[in-house]
Amino acid sequence: MKRFIISLALILALVWVSTPSYAEHGGVGSLITTSLLGTSIGMLIGATTLAFTKDAGDHNDRIAYGAAIGFACGFALGLSAMISPTYTSSVTPEGAKNRVYGIRVHIPLK
Repeated sequence: MKRFIISLALILALVWVSTPSYAEHGGVGSLITTSLLGTSIGMLIGATTLAFTKDAGDHNDRIAYGAAIGFACGFALGLSAMISPTYTSSVTPEGAKNRVYGIRVHIPLK
């Protein structure tokens, strides 16, 4: 029961302590914010799984695994906000269609 209360307290602390981010949408600040938020959520989930193991001291690597997975997911989410697909088409004077597919990365400099 004590482990359940500690896990519940950690989850409630994460939900109530979080504050809104004032980082711009799709910029480097958003990438850093989502990466750090993903890392902290991954660490919390990894630490919460220790409450359900028999020998918690032998499984401390779960916290690091959770942090690594959370960082990767947060980084991918932040990067997806910066990258957008592009498509351009034009017609040459001979009547042939030119199509160009690409990826545009938006990184604001201010």
